[in-house]
Parts: sequence; structure tokens; C-alpha cells
Amino acid sequence: MNNNGNYSASDLEGMGQGGYPYFAYAAVYLPYNYSRDGKPFKVMYLSHGAGNPASEHSWTGKGVIQNQMDNMIASGGSEPFVVVSIDNYATGWNGDNFLNVLVPAIEAKYNVSRDPADRAVVGFSRGAYFTHDVMKTGPDFADSYGLFSAYLPDSTMAADYTALSGKSIYIGVGIFDEYYWGTLNIQKALAKDGVSFSSHLLNAGHDWYVWRLLYNDLVSKILWK
Repeated sequence: MNNNGNYSASDLEGMGQGGYPYFAYAAVYLPYNYSRDGKPFKVMYLSHGAGNPASEHSWTGKGVIQNQMDNMIASGGSEPFVVVSIDNYATGWNGDNFLNVLVPAIEAKYNVSRDPADRAVVGFSRGAYFTHDVMKTGPDFADSYGLFSAYLPDSTMAADYTALSGKSIYIGVGIFDEYYWGTLNIQKALAKDGVSFSSHLLNAGHDWYVWRLLYNDLVSKILWK
């Protein structure tokens, strides 16, 4: 039996913030047992960081997400779920565009759950900035959030995070990361409002070594466990 999943590129379009045409791109990982019929699959929306090149293929390229998922599913470390790796240069790093255009387009095309309990939003660096924007814009969109090596200046902090109480929030970073302060910012802000979170520190910097390890740790030990 072939237990390998597959991924494909999807072009999505709709009307974005301000009524302007919006075009988005995603690389979608489908587990080996994916079907258009039956119970909808749990889904993770996954974001890359800033830089060139950076796109919806960052996680399927340097992140080798399809290999990580196949291995964790085969070993029993993860249940099968769909991963949507998005292009944030198309979203404009904007939570409204994500929630109002990209997600409905994905849900119309793939058999993924619309239940917040079955959704996760995860990103690294500037992608964690985007994840944080989704957390502020639509905190009830998902029950699980992951921020790796977060780029989160003081100006991005919300006045109140109590709407995230009861959510599963995972925060990971390398102790030599240039954006370590961003992780401290969000940890302090959540703690101030009594919002619990889990954290993972690595003896490393700001690179794919860290993000692959954090992804594996989140999925195999915490997400939907």
C-alpha cells in the first residue's frame, strides 16, 4: 500500500480587501487517504517568511513538508490532515484577505473542515506576523496557532488577548534568533492577559533547521493531541 501523500499548486481568486480583485496561490498537501467524499479533513494553513525567494512552495521545498507529513503519519506521530501552504505576497500579509478570500476558495475546492477545532494556523518569521494578524482579526477562526521565530514589533501587539483564552498556542524560537525579542513580546502579552501557551527553545538561530524541527515538534507532540 502506498502511504505517500501528494501536493499540488492551486490558483485562487476573488474580491479582496477594498473590493479589489485578489489572486492567491497555495501548495496543498493531501494525505494518502484523502478523498473528496466523506468526513472533512482537518487542515493547517501554513505561512512562509519574508525574503526572496519565498512563496507557497517554501514549505514544500526547503521545508520538505510532504516528507515530514508522510513520515509522521506512517509512524503514528500524526493523524492524516491537509496542509495548505500559502503565498503571503499574494495575501499582502493580511488576515482579512486570508479569512474572506483564500479560505473560502480552499474550502470550495478541497474536502477540509470548517470547524475551528479542526483548523490550525502556523507560520515562521514574517509568517508568524501573519499568523498573529489572523489571531487578532479572527481569533475564533481556529483553535490552534503556531508561531515560529516570530517577527512581532511592539506596534503589532494587541491591547487585549483574552479572546484567545482556551486556544492551543505554540511558540518556538532559537535562542540566537535575531527576532528573539518578537517571541518575548508575544509571550509577555499573552501572559499579561492570562492566556496560556506552550513554548520550545532551540540552541539555534533563524533558519530552516529551526523551522523544520519546530514543525515536527508541534505536529507530533501537541497539535490535535
